Amino acid sequence: PLQSAPLPEIAGHRAIVFAEDELVSSDEDALDHLTTGSGYTWMIVVAPDRQTPTRPPFAGVNALFGNLRNGPQFEGFWAGLDDDTAVWAGARNGRSFGRWNADNPKLSGPRLTEGAFVILAGRLEAGRGARRSELFAGSTVPVATATFPVVTAADPSRLAIGQERDATNHPGKESFHGRIARFLLWERPLSDPELAQAMTALGGLYGLDGKAAAAAVAGGG
Repeated sequence: PLQSAPLPEIAGHRAIVFAEDELVSSDEDALDHLTTGSGYTWMIVVAPDRQTPTRPPFAGVNALFGNLRNGPQFEGFWAGLDDDTAVWAGARNGRSFGRWNADNPKLSGPRLTEGAFVILAGRLEAGRGARRSELFAGSTVPVATATFPVVTAADPSRLAIGQERDATNHPGKESFHGRIARFLLWERPLSDPELAQAMTALGGLYGLDGKAAAAAVAGGG
């Protein structure tokens, strides 16, 4: 991926431009605990471009990030866009391959406007067994929730940005097209006040007020 020039739409900050690219962590096990008990919060400042339709039967996988294992059940957590820029997120516990099913619930959000930056976030409750998973788009009110069965034996892999995993079998495929200005990850679920504080801080830093956020999720481009 490449770095952009300063962008007036995010108060002069730069972003990383992804077009079938990925950034991959070298640490295989650094984030395993996020989906095996600690819970997590992620937050991203992102602007989608038009997505390249992905091949059947995996249509709608344009991954923003993920730490999925390279088979056989692809456990971990991830987020991305459908081919029409509708945002989604979820986690996979390694008990089955299905996409989507009770072991791999899909949190479906709104279509994002092409070219417009928005703050997205996801949160997974800490603990074992049935845990609450949430997706946020432009506000602290979740746009989707689901129950995720946490399995402590799951073994995710290294984190990739711009792709759902270290996809050595198809580099550049199922990848996100667009710009990412900031990606944040916490090793626990933030409280509601902490989540609001973090989203407000990012909104202020990047000039993304409530009006801009509403426009960015107002039905796609």
